[in-house]
Amino acid sequence: MADREYDTLRDWLRVKWIPGDPTGDDIVRFDDHLSLSPAEQLTAVREMSDDEAEFWMELETARALYVDPVDRESGITEAKVARYPERYGSGFKSDRTL
Repeated sequence: MADREYDTLRDWLRVKWIPGDPTGDDIVRFDDHLSLSPAEQLTAVREMSDDEAEFWMELETARALYVDPVDRESGITEAKVARYPERYGSGFKSDRTL
């Protein structure tokens, strides 16, 4: 998977990383699982084998760190502006956040 595709999927799923080497069907399953409420996710994971549960908990962790990152400055970065020019406009030329 190309870097741009990976970044697009990460943003679409709202995860910091995508575990494993997923196929298109996997991405749909990830989205379905992440759209469940926290209680529904917990119930689903409890019914899985240990290996399966570990994988899904990694995906949930990737979502949590995307939504509430501990290592990111607040603001709009140049990379984000370059990725979404229609949202932020073009011509942004700085290494610092706004």
